[in-house]
Amino acid sequence: MQEAPQAMLVAWFSQLDDLTVLGILMSVAGAAILLYLWQGRRSKAEHIELALREEIGGLQRKIDDQASALSVLGERVLALEEYLELVGHRQQQIESEKRDPRFYQQAIRMADQGLDVQALIERCGVSRSEAELIAAMRSTR
Repeated sequence: MQEAPQAMLVAWFSQLDDLTVLGILMSVAGAAILLYLWQGRRSKAEHIELALREEIGGLQRKIDDQASALSVLGERVLALEEYLELVGHRQQQIESEKRDPRFYQQAIRMADQGLDVQALIERCGVSRSEAELIAAMRSTR
């Protein structure tokens, strides 16, 4: 017949002397202390891991925000480059028109009609020195 597990355990303990029981109890207590310390270290490591994950998440959000801002800045730089290209093209167009004698003839006709230097600058797009020269040439006639 099989004995109940409790009865077998009691019978086994009754055969042990006091020092053996004390050794077993000390071993169990030591194992419990080691388990407690191991869990403490593990929970501390988990806490550190959680803090690091939060820090990484914050840094990732910061990187995403900066990437977005950089993208917007890139778009603005492209728009400025296009604008500068347009302004440069327009400036070249104005310069080529100024080289055309008809451009200055129109300014001279307006000076003959009595326009002053400022009006020549505004209407004809000539520089101040060019407008003054045209006005001086007209006044000597």
